[in-house]
Amino acid sequence: GNHEYDHTGSKIDPSGAPPTGWHPQEQGKHPTEWGNFGDDSQGECGVPTQARYNGTSSDGNDIFWYSFNEGGVHVVVMSSEHDWTVGSIQYKWLANDLASAASNRTLTPWIVLATHRMMYTTQLQEEGDFKVSLAMREHLEPLLYKYRVNLMLVG
Repeated sequence: GNHEYDHTGSKIDPSGAPPTGWHPQEQGKHPTEWGNFGDDSQGECGVPTQARYNGTSSDGNDIFWYSFNEGGVHVVVMSSEHDWTVGSIQYKWLANDLASAASNRTLTPWIVLATHRMMYTTQLQEEGDFKVSLAMREHLEPLLYKYRVNLMLVG
């Protein structure tokens, strides 16, 4: 579920989302509104994770997006449930992280990105997921090509 979708009110979202949450279907920046974040769990999926884990590293945003090196692999985990569009806090972090990793391919010749939602889909009758995938291609794919990400894992 989308953590930011349900993160509204007086609590400050750790990702920097506005007080009203992140609702891509309401942003009005696309000819066809996109996003299916409101028709799933309304955000409660992220609550147990946030309550149980302290985070993987000091890099990124605690448990929601982070990166680390394992041998010759630079692993990047991003949240597809938080704002990842151009100009967002997560996008800026991702661009800086990928630039840093790509600058030393001797240390980490492989860059692997993992996230939940998919950039390409063959699902039938899932228009919401398809629209999200189109937006991911628009906002994220140029960045992945620029820094030569080797593999993207989703699920």
